[in-house]
Parts: sequence; C-alpha cells; structure tokens
Amino acid sequence: MKRTPFVQCWPLALLLLTGPADAAITVYRDVQTYLAAVGGLHQLITFEGGPTPGIQVPGDRFSSEMTFESCAKPGPNCWQSSPTVTWFDNAIASPAQGTQARAVTGALLPSGDVHPTTTSLALGIYGNTTGASIGISFFGEFFDAVRLNGETGFFGIVSDVAFDAFEVGLSGPHDEVPPFFINGVAFPSPSGAPTLDWPAAPVPEPSTNLLLIAGAMMLLILHRVRRAFFNDGKI
Repeated sequence: MKRTPFVQCWPLALLLLTGPADAAITVYRDVQTYLAAVGGLHQLITFEGGPTPGIQVPGDRFSSEMTFESCAKPGPNCWQSSPTVTWFDNAIASPAQGTQARAVTGALLPSGDVHPTTTSLALGIYGNTTGASIGISFFGEFFDAVRLNGETGFFGIVSDVAFDAFEVGLSGPHDEVPPFFINGVAFPSPSGAPTLDWPAAPVPEPSTNLLLIAGAMMLLILHRVRRAFFNDGKI
C-alpha cells in the first residue's frame, strides 16, 4: 500500500498573509555548526543522476522516509494526487512554468500508525532565491518561515516546535526555467549517519545548464536555416 503524507502545503506567499503559529526558526549556514546544535543521526538525500532537461518523477523516488512535490499553483494543489517532483542534473526543482507561485515541498512519510515529526532539517538551495522563503508546517498548519533574500547554499533549520513538512516557495511570474532548485535534504533518522557528506555547490547550476542547452539549440537551428538558405542559391 502506497504511503502518502498527511499534509496540505500552501505557497508561502499566501501563508505569510495569515501569520505564523507560535513557533520560531533558527537558521545555521554551516554544516558542522548545524550538526553541533542538533546532534543525532541524519539521513542525507541527494539527487544525483537526473536527466537534462528535467522530467517529472514520483516524489518518493529518493527516500522511503520523505516524499517531495513541485507545483506552480496556490492552494492545496501540491498534494491532491500522487506527489511528483521535477528532477534534473543533481537537483529537484520548482516547475519551469507558472505565473502565480513556484514551490518545492517535502513531507515525512507515515509508517503504519506512526506519523513522524522533526525539529530540524537541512536544505541545499541554489538559483534565484530573491523573494523566496523556507516554511515549515504540521498537518497543514503553517508554523513559521524565513526569507532567503537572494542567499543560496546550505540552510540548517531548527524549530522550537515539531513539524512534518517544509516548503521552499516563491511567488510571481518567472522565466521559462526553474527559478530555484534543491540539491540536498537531510533530516534526523535512526537509519542515518552522525556526519553529513554534503554535496558541493553545482557548477554550473542546473538552471544555467538549461539556459545553455536552450541557447545551443537555438544556435543549431539558426545554423541549419542559414546553411539551407545559402545551399538553395538565395545569395
């Protein structure tokens, strides 16, 4: 039987209008400082081996303990059907299209009658994070969010209230490439390790790869059109 998350994530642009519940988030920008603060074992999820351009894959492809979803509409649309996420290069990404919001969410998966929660989570986020935020929730109740203000890299999240889901969200229209992407997720797990071999920052970033591929394809098309034009004796 397929396990599904008991969660209803809303894009942060809407959640911030309602105000957070009584919770507070501390952010650590260094892996070792984060581990010193939280201790314990962590499961690290990386997303290596993805194709370019990206494809939609089941959200539980990468872990038996967490599922992911990417969506581009406000409201509970992320979890209305079987979760899927955009996967390419070594990251999962927000959708390439969407005029209202872009979001990548992750939720801890229930195991039998046990619904897991956590008070800490680590993310590697790159791309365009101007206007983006990281939010946490429990059973669809939004707790708190932190704005990224254009910063990228490692973000270790520690909350004083237990949560079961995160969302990285960004509102507004964007270019025809994913504005941001996540190349690593870590959370406390009995099956994890005491250290984190955090993936390096991708160079070039996946979104840059997509732009380079699109540009190369355009140049190839122009070259073929121009060659055909000259071969036909137009000039």
